[in-house]
Amino acid sequence: MQKSDEKIPGLVIAGLKGGTGKTVISLGVTAAWRTWDITVAPFKKGPDYIDAGWLAQAAGRPCYNLDTFLCSSNETLNTFQKHTYNADIALVEGNRGLYDGIDTHGRTSTAEIAKLLDLPVLIVLDCTKSTRTMAALLMGCIHFDPHVKIMGVILNQVAGKRHEGKVRDNIRQFCNIPVFGAVPKLSSDDFPERHMGLVPSAEHQLADQSLDAAVKMATAYIDLKTLHQAAIQISQEIFPRDSFAQSVTIARDNQTSDDPVMESETSPRDENISSRITDYAGTQPAPEASQIAPEASHVTPGASQIAPEASQITPGDSQIAPEASQVKPGDSQILDSFCKKTVVDIIEKPVIGIIEKSVIDIIEKPVIGIIEKSVIDIIEKTVVGIIEKPVIDIIEKPVIGIIKDSAFQFYYPDNLEALEAMGAELKFISPLSEKSIPPVDAVYMGGGFPETHAAQLADNESFRKELKSLAARGLPIYAECGGLIFLGKSLTLETHTYPMADILPLNFGLSKRPVGHGYTTVEVVNPNPFYEVGQVIRGHEFRYSSVLDIDYKETEMAFAMKRGKGIIHKKDGFFKNNVFGTYTHIMASGTPVWARAIVKAAISYMKQQNYEIK
Repeated sequence: MQKSDEKIPGLVIAGLKGGTGKTVISLGVTAAWRTWDITVAPFKKGPDYIDAGWLAQAAGRPCYNLDTFLCSSNETLNTFQKHTYNADIALVEGNRGLYDGIDTHGRTSTAEIAKLLDLPVLIVLDCTKSTRTMAALLMGCIHFDPHVKIMGVILNQVAGKRHEGKVRDNIRQFCNIPVFGAVPKLSSDDFPERHMGLVPSAEHQLADQSLDAAVKMATAYIDLKTLHQAAIQISQEIFPRDSFAQSVTIARDNQTSDDPVMESETSPRDENISSRITDYAGTQPAPEASQIAPEASHVTPGASQIAPEASQITPGDSQIAPEASQVKPGDSQILDSFCKKTVVDIIEKPVIGIIEKSVIDIIEKPVIGIIEKSVIDIIEKTVVGIIEKPVIDIIEKPVIGIIKDSAFQFYYPDNLEALEAMGAELKFISPLSEKSIPPVDAVYMGGGFPETHAAQLADNESFRKELKSLAARGLPIYAECGGLIFLGKSLTLETHTYPMADILPLNFGLSKRPVGHGYTTVEVVNPNPFYEVGQVIRGHEFRYSSVLDIDYKETEMAFAMKRGKGIIHKKDGFFKNNVFGTYTHIMASGTPVWARAIVKAAISYMKQQNYEIK
């Protein structure tokens, strides 16, 4: 288990393109290590719900997304540090090709994340109908960016021992890095795919059996012990934190869309890395599972001298947070080792107890692995004692209904946790199995696959009618993508049309190819229930649904799309009264105003209902 002054060891599992098998390999490694009582903190690079859901099930704990488009580099670092504190090792699954990003500088790429987190990269090579060329491709990746530490490979889709041997020999001769395993072609029955990738684990009736199959695969074809031990050694011994942190200075807030990634020239590639890894993997006996314990090297003295003592906060500063002057000496060590800004700088725009951003979001330059106390304590118990209290000083918490089942399952853990951090109580509701809606003060509907459950959703007439009635009474409803479809009038699949909730005047169909796919940037241009005019928000969209017809006014579209497609005519964020539907998914850690707005709307509705009862 990670100690307070240690950097968490870990690795990034990447591919040369999408569809190379890195998800199944990541699941197998994660689930297999878990059977050894190794606590794996799983992460998914980029905006993704399905792979993250599988990784969460494999690890037995939530999987968090790391994305430097949706969040700043500091927010990404903080997410990683916060959710690895009580783990033995971190595993980050990349997406698409290792160096694929939004521009020629590689921004938002898996390689960028690896550099930002100082983690080595394990490449999954799809060896289908190829031998020596695999070594050429791998050599290109090794030398393409000297700051990316490629620790080894796993061969995938090998046709047999002869095929495997040829690929191994070429990699050994030309690349001089270890091959940690060779996996044959697997049955698609264990991990079936749909148009957005793997079928979500929540929909896959035999998910546990699939994970068991992944464990058997990893145990049979991957040297898990050596891989684990190598990841620990490499991620803790050969990464100079200062130089690599400088090489990924890509904080979103200080950069225009055309700015290049700043790369340090003071951290040349360790020429001995290949031989060191090869020697390690090839000569060291694989340790017993019980002996695999990450012993991290200690942080150098003086590294903690990056922030003033919390006890030096002036009386004027404490007016922002009355408890600030009561910080104990022990608590000041948290700031001393983790923050660069004072408490006054950390907290932005406190409004009646509603924090614009959590402490962890505003820290300027956190140092990975240098913490005196749990980062979770910093979030749940900030040094000024602010987040211990609900958002509003009331006895009763607002209840936010989360529409969640196999039809609506696309939720970032960050979003749900952000609502709770703002003082809300979450109530999970299923329109597939529940005929009525329990008492709630707001509803959050995430994305999913309503098209695969259209008949069942249509049959639940009482739920649809009650949601429409509550919307007419002013219930705040925030819906993303699949949730937006459910708020519409109907969904047509081929020749059959299914009624939806009929809250927003849209009719939807389903296309065979993606209609909207990728990152989005929106500007808030019209007053609406959740965002202030002038705000610029980053998100993402991925949809096959199409808008067949819509009845709207220009003033009912909150978003103007600066990047992305939106609902229609480069517009998104369709709203009526307190109902808001959008194709743009957001991540709360990058858009903290979102959670505050929903909780604020829920509290307003709750007070209104209490007044009407009286």
